[in-house]
Amino acid sequence: MDVCLVIKQRLEELGLEQKDLATAAEVTDSYISQLLSRKKLPPAPDRTDIYQKMAKVLKLPSDRLAKLAELERREELKRDLAGPPAPMFGEIRELILRKCVPAKQAQVRKIFEKQPFGELERLVTQKLLDVIKKVAKEELNSENWLHLVARLAGRSYEQTRVTLLEFLDTDVFSLSPEKLYFVPGSTD
Repeated sequence: MDVCLVIKQRLEELGLEQKDLATAAEVTDSYISQLLSRKKLPPAPDRTDIYQKMAKVLKLPSDRLAKLAELERREELKRDLAGPPAPMFGEIRELILRKCVPAKQAQVRKIFEKQPFGELERLVTQKLLDVIKKVAKEELNSENWLHLVARLAGRSYEQTRVTLLEFLDTDVFSLSPEKLYFVPGSTD
């Protein structure tokens, strides 16, 4: 049994709709729809509060959805690791290089270009991603911060929360410029 199936069953049993679940989880209807149609992988349980909120409205044990999501994510990771990593987006690489000490930028750029998405680029990207995720996870509980970012980006609170949840699930293999819109310095 998977997260999607459990959620769909409980919604039907309780006479609830996807929008009820979206409201309870403080995300968009579209996000719930994409999860339930399996267009999006369930978010990582250790990076989000969505499962506790969903479990409450679905009247499920608080850890059931999280455990199912973790199993699904492991299976997806096994499938993803079967192939070689793709090179980074140019915008992401440039962002990383801008964060380098100016005197080392040219040297790091040469290494990146010699080994597209090689060990050094993955290591540096992962370390930066870890730092940004730590801050983002802390801010996930700050409604004021989320409202501010939403207003600055011209998005709704729920859309911003969904974007942040998706970002918290991002790894170096699926990082894209769109997932960094709320990170200071990522668009300059």
